[in-house]
Amino acid sequence: MLIDYEFGLSQLSGNQALLITLYTRLHDEYKEADQQLSTLQAEGKLDEAKTLIHTLKGVAGNLGCQRLHQISREYDEEIKNGSVSANTQAAFTDALGQTIDLLARVIASGQVPPPEQSSSEGEAGQKLPLSDNLKKLVSALNNNEFVAPDHLSACMAELDLDEPQKEALAQAINTLDYHRALAILVN
Repeated sequence: MLIDYEFGLSQLSGNQALLITLYTRLHDEYKEADQQLSTLQAEGKLDEAKTLIHTLKGVAGNLGCQRLHQISREYDEEIKNGSVSANTQAAFTDALGQTIDLLARVIASGQVPPPEQSSSEGEAGQKLPLSDNLKKLVSALNNNEFVAPDHLSACMAELDLDEPQKEALAQAINTLDYHRALAILVN
């Protein structure tokens, strides 16, 4: 899910106007974060880059910008370890761009879209409903809860992933790397 509006609203006691204001600030302050991070890293200003990505990670998470939060978390971990992979940089740029574009539409409308069922994006951005099993899996991963082997098996049968992706997902869940598991499901 790109943005969980219901979560964002829950963080603000349902105050839609405040959420739009905060979405506007996120949009305006971070729309060029990918370029800023590249520049800071190229100039050797790693402490400033670490602060920027760490702050963006927190803001995105608190406002329900799930995909941006997840990839920002990966970026944050990698930059703390000294370097960021090209794949992570590309995924971050993509997630940032999609989030900023969607926020621009929400800001222009002046309204938070009504809560919808949990969904994932299919081809050409079309929304595909998640089964109850997959909703429970995503919820468990988001809440860092144990995933029972039989539940994982049932979910694996429903997922439209190739075998290497399924293996990577199973490994991430079995090693309790739930953030990686969510990233596999989102991508």
